[in-house]
Amino acid sequence: MSDLPGAPKTGDVTYVCGHAPREIARLALQSRIYEAVTRRLLSRAGIGAGRHVVDLGCGGGDVSLLAAEAVGPTGSVLGVDRSADAVAAARARAREAGQAHVRFVVAELDAWAPETQVDAVIGRFVLMHQRDPVSLLARARAWVRPGGVLAFVESDNAWCQPGRHSRPHSPTYHRIVQAWQRVLGAAGAHLDMGSRLAECFVAAGLPDPSDEVDTPTTGDPASPIFRFAVESLRSMLPLAAASGVPVPAAAEIDTLEASLRAEVAALGGTLSAPPGHAVWARVPG
Repeated sequence: MSDLPGAPKTGDVTYVCGHAPREIARLALQSRIYEAVTRRLLSRAGIGAGRHVVDLGCGGGDVSLLAAEAVGPTGSVLGVDRSADAVAAARARAREAGQAHVRFVVAELDAWAPETQVDAVIGRFVLMHQRDPVSLLARARAWVRPGGVLAFVESDNAWCQPGRHSRPHSPTYHRIVQAWQRVLGAAGAHLDMGSRLAECFVAAGLPDPSDEVDTPTTGDPASPIFRFAVESLRSMLPLAAASGVPVPAAAEIDTLEASLRAEVAALGGTLSAPPGHAVWARVPG
């Protein structure tokens, strides 16, 4: 494997969580956790009224709808995802929100391109699941008009180690995090995509990327982090079984969220979700 940031992995990368309705709900939890850093990224990158935006790997449309708020009815957002189920959910949410300037298409990211250049290409937690993140960024760079921007949020799951992911140390959360990492690794995902994101931008020909790191941390039992942690693991169970990765049994998953909340409360502690790196850069004019 090349030392180039985001260099191709051997074999394909499998999206570990699927696209079932429960997974769409999990993505909504994820959006609540990373919404603030995503909004700041859109603002810092200048994605505002009248801009025309492509959202890669849009899933259930969480980031697309945030972008739609930013660009307003004089702009447009086109979300792209390979899952027809995810796109159907995104379309329904856009209708409910009255966002007529948002559209969604089903397509494979490595075979799709917009019909005309746009002002921005954005994405969240999509590059970590690409075999060659730099290649996708380089292709996306060509879709953006000179002076436009690329802006992505990616997580750093590799950061989640003892002494970091919980204070005081939560054995239950550690088991969950270890299971995430094993399944993601078995799928060929880039566990450290967030920390390498700025380097990948440079490798794709995007100069002077700006990187903000946000590590959502809480001890509040009402925080979505607790359910997000367990539901992420639940979504990974089918791939874990196929890959032979040891994870908690399905029956234990049903009680794991309550156990995690109780343990952290007893410790008087906090949990940290994987850091989100929010990186943007301007396409040279």
